[in-house]
Amino acid sequence: MGEEDPLEPGTHYGVFKMANEGSARIFYQTSGISSIGLRPWTVYGVGRDRGLTADPTLAIKAAVLGVPFQIRVSGFMDMQYVEDVAETFVKCAQAEIEGAHVFNLAGDIVQMNDLVAKIEHYAPEAKGLLTVGGPQVPVSFHMDATALHTAVPGITRTSLDAGIEKTVNRFEALKMTGRLAAELA
Repeated sequence: MGEEDPLEPGTHYGVFKMANEGSARIFYQTSGISSIGLRPWTVYGVGRDRGLTADPTLAIKAAVLGVPFQIRVSGFMDMQYVEDVAETFVKCAQAEIEGAHVFNLAGDIVQMNDLVAKIEHYAPEAKGLLTVGGPQVPVSFHMDATALHTAVPGITRTSLDAGIEKTVNRFEALKMTGRLAAELA
């Protein structure tokens, strides 16, 4: 994004995010308050259970519970494992970087029907319970995190397969101890 080519979001959500990023820039310019803003896309894993982009996590939970679930969006998403995102926020909070920065987070891009197949691989008893419907989320799913990795070295990235397997295992452990709530929203 260059100065001559401003980003023009097509959703209220995007405009709100741009306003926050602009506020951070003005705080730095007027008060010298440095900050790092992060732009995750689809964070998934135990604990991610609200909003439309929580559906991949809810699908994994449904698979472990053995109940049907429809992911309400189709097409592609850039998936980032919840532990990686949390660690990234901590590393950024500890980074000594001057200015107001905004960085994308990037994970693995996956088509939602392929995500269902991956979930069924790690939770085979759920085969046929998960479906996909609805539109593609109207946001670009190609995220470039090069600037983040340059500014804040050592950012962890768990592969989608490893993240799904960890999430299935954690939900199964919660289920075995009676601590997995049956609600999917």
